Order: sequence, then structure tokens, then C-alpha cells
Amino acid sequence: MKTYEIISKKQFSEKVNEYVVYAPDVAHRARAGQFIILRATEDGERVPFTVCDYDREKGTITILVQTVGYSTMILEKLSVGDSICDFVGPLGKPTDLSGFDKILLVGGGIGSAVIYPQAKQLMLENKAADVIVGARNESLVIYENDFKKFSNEFFVMTDDGSAGEKGFVTDKIKNLLDEGRKYDCIFAVGPLPMMKAVCALTKNYGAKTALDSIDLTIEPGRIVGLLGPNGSGKTTLIKLANGLLTPTSGEILIAGKAPCRATKAIVSYLPDRNTLPGWMTIAQALDYYGDFYSDFRRGVAEAMLMNLGLDRTQKIKTLSKGMREKTQLILTMSRDAKLYLLDEPIGGVDPATRDYILRTIIGNYSEDAAVIISTHLIADVEQILDEVVFLREGQVMLHESVETIRDEKGKSVDELFREVFRC
Repeated sequence: MKTYEIISKKQFSEKVNEYVVYAPDVAHRARAGQFIILRATEDGERVPFTVCDYDREKGTITILVQTVGYSTMILEKLSVGDSICDFVGPLGKPTDLSGFDKILLVGGGIGSAVIYPQAKQLMLENKAADVIVGARNESLVIYENDFKKFSNEFFVMTDDGSAGEKGFVTDKIKNLLDEGRKYDCIFAVGPLPMMKAVCALTKNYGAKTALDSIDLTIEPGRIVGLLGPNGSGKTTLIKLANGLLTPTSGEILIAGKAPCRATKAIVSYLPDRNTLPGWMTIAQALDYYGDFYSDFRRGVAEAMLMNLGLDRTQKIKTLSKGMREKTQLILTMSRDAKLYLLDEPIGGVDPATRDYILRTIIGNYSEDAAVIISTHLIADVEQILDEVVFLREGQVMLHESVETIRDEKGKSVDELFREVFRC
């Protein structure tokens, strides 16, 4: 059997096909919530797809593909027995639902393929979830029999009532909540209007609002500290700016545009955890960033890595925690971005590593770029900040320049923070 050979191909609708691909190295490591990147042929572009299923014994990965452009049209022309040119993964962090006991999974349209591996994994962990899938009509309902096998209760909603119940997924969610069902987590994937409606609905049933009535403007050339206790909304705000979450009301604009592909090209994001796959070498991580970001300054990254004495053939998983943090920060700051979003860049590392990280931030952003740093280690980061934003329970308590705080209040940022957020 050839590597990346298409083992099976099933058409779900006119433009949606399921592919089972022989990729044993990927299947061996894949987990629910991760994705792969493939290039169908030498002429194709690299395109990401969620891992819908995996079989470690057979060495296969299942993906669901909606034909919407040139690259997916090339893939659609391939048949069983053909091989995909490139197939890289698994990428991204697995979805972690381990902290929840009662879970409702909601999928709309092709988004149902994303929640399927979650349902399967939860069943294997003896925490079977309730599942709702929605589609325009019966022909567009996917994985129905599989969901029935891997869920506690399974519900189908269709716009025309041709399968399951007539209505939207939010109608069924409302019915279940009105019945008195309690969920620790509602995990929804689908079209943006659907997810927005789910968020708006669940707020009315006691769900916590992460951010509320934020009015904030960040100018270029400033390093801004996003400060607040745990649960204040710092990570939520950064994820909104990066397009990883969608606001239920209001808007967030970056260079005049809502988060989209165009803004991702000018935003460099450092998440609050390591996201580099352990199997990658440092050289492969450089290639990865170079392929994805046209503004990636490889020479800058290589120079900083050389100063650390790192061997480019080393795998990420062999690095110490501090070195992984430094490597990921170097990759982030080596982009010539207009906005850097750094979520807890100095959390959980030793003081020497913190100093290195702060020096790297100062030395690698341009004057026409803005930097937002989320942290609760105020004293360590205060020295490089131009402005601070204090968040409490999703609301802005203070937005002020560091110079004004020192001159007018006669306090350091750390002292003022302790005063405002005193328990």
C-alpha cells in the first residue's frame, strides 16, 4: 500500500466527499480536535482539514472535504488508489474536554464532521455526550449512524423537517435546557451565524459572559499590558482579535477589518501553551512558518536560534520547557507583523528565560506595530510596557499609560494592580 494512498472515497452530497487516506505516521499520533495539511498534487496549494476519524491499526486518517475552490477541485478528481502528494500532521492542540462531565456537542452542516471525533473519544472515556446535528435537509445529514453509536442521546434538526425534527439546532438546545438539563460544556461547530446563535442562547441560561461591553483602541508603536486575575477575559480578548472566537455582539477591527484571512496576514499570535508538534524538528518548524507566512523573516529566526545554541535537527519534544517557550516566541516575533498578540509569554518559566523573552519582544517589533501582552506577572513585564489595560470579569477597569500611572498616582503598575484587585 502506497503512503498517502486514497483507500476509500464516499460522496455525501454534490460537493462533499469523505476520503480515507493511508497515513500511518499521522494516524499513530492523531487525536480528536487536530488537523492535517495536504497538497493534492504538485500543482495544488496546501490546504488544512480537520481529522474526522483515525484508525491506528489500519494506519488511516479520515477527512471530509467540501469542494469550494481550485485546490479542493484537484483533490475531487483523485480516485481510490491515487496518492496525495503531501499529507502532514497531526497539527494543532487536541481538544481537551476532560474537565467536563455533562457535555452537549452541536454540529451544523459540515461542522458535524468536527464534533464526530469528540463524540467518539468521549464514548471511549465513558463520558458519552448528547449530540445535536443540523442540516438544511435529509441528504445533507452526515455520520448519522455513527453518531447514534457514539452518543448518549442523538438529535437531528433539518430546516425542512425531512429528517429528525423541523427547526434549527438552537431550537433543540432551548428545548433541552427548558426541560432542566444541565450541561457543563456546550461545544458547537458550524457556520458562524449558528455558533453566534448558540452562544447568545446559552448566555440566557446562566452561562458566564467572558467579555462585556469592551471599548478599547490600541495604537501602533505601543506595547500594551493586558492585565487581570485569572478568569478576567484576557485570553478571550486575544482569541477574539485573532479570529479564534466570534463576538456575540459588537465588533473588533484590526486595521479597519474584522478578523479574517487578511488580518491573519498581519497578526502574529503566541498562544498560552506550546502548539509546535513534538515530532517536528526546529528546521521543519522554520519551514512550516515560512510556508504559511509571507512576512516570516527566516534569517532573523535562524540568528536568534543560533544564539541559543540550538541544533536545527533537534526535535521539539527533546527541548526543555524553557527552550520550547523560547523557540515558539522566536518564531512568533520573527514575523514582520503589524500586531503581536502574546498570551502569557512569561508564565511558567524561570527568571532567566523571562528576561530573554522580554528582550526578544523589545528587539523584534517595528515602530509601526503594536504588541499586546497578556500576563499576571506585572513586576516582570512592567519595565517594557507603554500602556496597561486592567480587566475584571470581562470589563475594562483601567486603560492608562504607564507614565501617567507613575506621575499622577505615584505608584508602579504592580502596586496599582495589587490595590485595584486586592482580595
